[in-house]
Amino acid sequence: MPVTDEAAIDMILRNLRERSMDGYSLLSKTGIDEDKLVEIIQTKLSRIVTVQGDLTKERIGKAYLSILPSARGEAERVLGTLAYKLAL
Repeated sequence: MPVTDEAAIDMILRNLRERSMDGYSLLSKTGIDEDKLVEIIQTKLSRIVTVQGDLTKERIGKAYLSILPSARGEAERVLGTLAYKLAL
């Protein structure tokens, strides 16, 4: 069963809230496929998640991801909203 965008955003932010990690670690913890991870971070989380390195499908293991310190409040707001939506 494919993961919805909302569920993917929730899993990405929850894992990055705990600690920063490389792309492969995030893939293994969330179970999201490489294409979806790259798409979600580049299109929906670009203001919240910072990427050090090249976030492409071919080099995802070289990318280091974390939540921007200045965007922690925004990340918590998004998680709160998603928790409500996913509970319905």
